[in-house]
Amino acid sequence: MNSQCFLDGHIRFGDKEVKAVLIDYNCDGHYGSGQVSYEWVGTLGPRELDYDRIGWDVDGDGRIHYTEQHFVGSCTIFEDRVYRIGSSPDGQIVTVQELQVPMGYLQMPAKRAIVSLVGELGPINLNMSDGVAAVPAGTYWVDYARIEEPDDNGDLQRITKSGIYYEKPWKISSGITTRIKREMLIVTEEDRQRYKEKIRAMSASVTAQKVKSILNKPLHKINEFGLELDSIKVQNENILLCFFDMEQRPSRNCILQINKKAEELKNKEVFVIAVHASKVDQAKLDEWAKKNNIAFPVGMVEGDDEKARSTWGIRSLPWLILTDDKRVVRAEGFELNELNEKIKEVSD
Repeated sequence: MNSQCFLDGHIRFGDKEVKAVLIDYNCDGHYGSGQVSYEWVGTLGPRELDYDRIGWDVDGDGRIHYTEQHFVGSCTIFEDRVYRIGSSPDGQIVTVQELQVPMGYLQMPAKRAIVSLVGELGPINLNMSDGVAAVPAGTYWVDYARIEEPDDNGDLQRITKSGIYYEKPWKISSGITTRIKREMLIVTEEDRQRYKEKIRAMSASVTAQKVKSILNKPLHKINEFGLELDSIKVQNENILLCFFDMEQRPSRNCILQINKKAEELKNKEVFVIAVHASKVDQAKLDEWAKKNNIAFPVGMVEGDDEKARSTWGIRSLPWLILTDDKRVVRAEGFELNELNEKIKEVSD
């Protein structure tokens, strides 16, 4: 039976023939292999890319489960042998080529286990019923690992860990059994914190790539923040603009430190403006400013905060921008302890 998204047929592994289904994962009428993005490992990476799949009912329950699906262009393991699966673009010809590669063994801490690995041979899915599987020797990033073991009542409990929490790859050596310890499959608080830091770093990197410097350019109009320079009557003064987030301690501390210098900055002919870098409840922002006796105007990004960051060249918070008396940006992204030096450079 054929469909727009799959084809039924048979494939042969050595002297054994199995009924299989070729799945056009993207339903684009083309069957082929894709590429692995290692940055996506642990977030369903190999499964969400351009790989089409071929599957067969290994356990005989009449269904083809995820672990019984294998990726066109990569390898699968059948009865401890490794095969490369290929397909013609129309899906009418499927090739199964046995590879002569050195093999090792992976032993999980429970008999029932599911493991998805990503290595040089592509993504490999392992569904273990006795806790041990033959695997081509090599180094693998773990996309997913799960074991099922009986608890004190005899009921099966699942222990699952996805690749986002694996800092180190697994190495399978030729002719050797690599044993995975149970504690390696438990997500710890340290794992979670490391992952959060990684996501924050990646987000900051992406944001930094999107934004462009506004150094030596005229200051953008700040009416989008609910402020008007003309109405504030800023004349022949340098402008210090601080983008902040009152929910973040470094941001709050920066504003409070600037507030302590408000009179000193006024004497140096520096006019201070604070802008909350995301949309918040106006009453809450006003209350915070009043409670802390903030001595300068406080505005707020009204629209898309990501767009605002890109427009204003903001790479992190807090973010300081200093202009000369002609409202041209002369310094950006500096530390607060550098402010006096920057003011001197702009004023000279």
